[in-house]
Amino acid sequence: MNRIVKQGISLFTMLVLLSAMLASAVPAFAADKEYEPDPVVYSDKQTVSKNTPFEATFVFDHSDYSSATSVERIDIDVSSVTSSISLGKKSYTTDKNEILWTNDTDIELPTSSEDEDSTRVDFGYKLTIPEKYMKRVNDKVGTLRFKISYYDKNNSKINSFTVQKTIFDPVGDGTSSDDEDEEDNPILTVTSYSTDPASGIKEGDAFNLKVTVKNNSNVVCNNIVAAFDNANAPEIAMRGATDTLYIDSLPAQATATLTYPLVCSAKMETKSYPLSVKFTSSDLAADASVAPRMFIPVQGTKVSADEEESSNSSVPQIIIESYDYGGMSVTGGTEFMLTMNFRNTSPNIAIENLKMTVSSAPDGDEGIVAFTPSRSSNTFFIQNVKGGGSFQEKIALYPKVDAAPKSYGVTIDYTYEAVVDGIRKADLKGTETISIPLTQPDRFEINQVDLFGPIYMGDQGQLSISYVNKGKSKIFNLAVDLEGNFTSEDMSTYIGNVESGTGDSFDASLTPMDVGTMAGTATFTYEDSNGETKEIKKEFSCDVIPLPTDMGGEVIGGDMPVDGDVTAAAGPPAWAIGLTVCGGVLLLIVILVFVRKKLKARKLRMLEAEDDYDDISPEDTVK
Repeated sequence: MNRIVKQGISLFTMLVLLSAMLASAVPAFAADKEYEPDPVVYSDKQTVSKNTPFEATFVFDHSDYSSATSVERIDIDVSSVTSSISLGKKSYTTDKNEILWTNDTDIELPTSSEDEDSTRVDFGYKLTIPEKYMKRVNDKVGTLRFKISYYDKNNSKINSFTVQKTIFDPVGDGTSSDDEDEEDNPILTVTSYSTDPASGIKEGDAFNLKVTVKNNSNVVCNNIVAAFDNANAPEIAMRGATDTLYIDSLPAQATATLTYPLVCSAKMETKSYPLSVKFTSSDLAADASVAPRMFIPVQGTKVSADEEESSNSSVPQIIIESYDYGGMSVTGGTEFMLTMNFRNTSPNIAIENLKMTVSSAPDGDEGIVAFTPSRSSNTFFIQNVKGGGSFQEKIALYPKVDAAPKSYGVTIDYTYEAVVDGIRKADLKGTETISIPLTQPDRFEINQVDLFGPIYMGDQGQLSISYVNKGKSKIFNLAVDLEGNFTSEDMSTYIGNVESGTGDSFDASLTPMDVGTMAGTATFTYEDSNGETKEIKKEFSCDVIPLPTDMGGEVIGGDMPVDGDVTAAAGPPAWAIGLTVCGGVLLLIVILVFVRKKLKARKLRMLEAEDDYDDISPEDTVK
């Protein structure tokens, strides 16, 4: 019996020791999951010109970090958030000898107030990046991101943090960041135009030309001069006004409409006449604007020099009365249907064997062709168009996927025949050009939303939302607004412009307001290449649990207990202690049952042995 009891007690002791070892490991695991407050970074605001190297010093205040005394090494990785800063060196290391304590440096850091815990350590460090490693490359806002890692004396990572600092604000002189942007995205350009009346303009008629101009830059353009240019169409001139209009100020991405009163000459040929508007501004470089041609169809009676004959009848002409491409603009990479309405300008003479060819007018010095036919030929044949008759043709066009957003020309060439005064005239020709504005699709996407939980009440949840601009055009003025039952220093954040093919992440620290569920919404707002404001919402949530009662129910700066020392906070949580006690009780019950069964079995064997002894007769004993 003693041997069985001893075995049970030994087994119980081993289980208790094993449970204690597991319970002692719980705080170490929990410590890895604790969230410390991020350091606060300070630096002086700089004034830096584009393409200029500069130096900056950053001071990091981490006075609320609970394990400051264990930090032996600090690694800092630096990156440019807005691509406005070129970094020649991105990784820096600070050892313990370079760590700054508040009282040891002449750089002023925030210090703890008298009503805070007197045991708080004022901990900070400094990083100076010399000018040979930093250079401003464009006019955007200058923001750096610091990914900071703390290591102990065994070179084991203790914790890591990410913070950002803006060191200079966006400025602009009206020019783009590089020559390629200036060529592809002129600052001032004509986005659309129209005439009043919209159609049917004839020789000798007066009409108004309405031109919409857009400021494609991110800065205001002042003192804009818009000069009407009819060098290629002198038959159309200003009517009772000067050829110059003025815009005092045009905000970034804004548009303005200019109206030019015009009049046609008394005798004109029937064709489309090219006009343009040239822009200058006190804020623009000489090549920061573009003057696209605008084609105005006019019905006339004048016969061209090539077509003048001794006949008394004019040669019939074909004009485009109207056209439609399905909206205000077409989208790169998306097929559209171009519908064109034509008319024979001659009231009496028919047009025969008309052949029309639709093609994209080459644009720029490289002769970019923006539109190609889709699902059909670009050539049409009409056998006969009676005098004064009209007809309609349609063609599916495919816009170039990577074409720059602006207006492109589509040319319609004609060859036809007509019988004039009994004489057949062959190889008659004509050309019309129309303008179609092209935009690129907005493919700004919000991807993964990370908010890990649950978190203790009083801790900070780390929110991270990644985004990317997959479109061919950059987006402008990206900003993020947070809403929910929490507080954060990043409730409203301005990010700026996002170039095509680039992305990043928005990071914020969230402090819950109550136990339960911390939920909120991140609203991303931005402007696309057409100046339209768009909005994307992303929801997020995580559980918030109360601090265990053995830790006081409150935390200060990363699960530090309000009362008691650090050693007390390192004890096992209530659930671990409860688990250990329950395990011990269960084991004790098992041992008692086991011992009781053993004792009962032994007693039974002893009784059986006594019964066998009583059954022996005296005769058997004598024998």
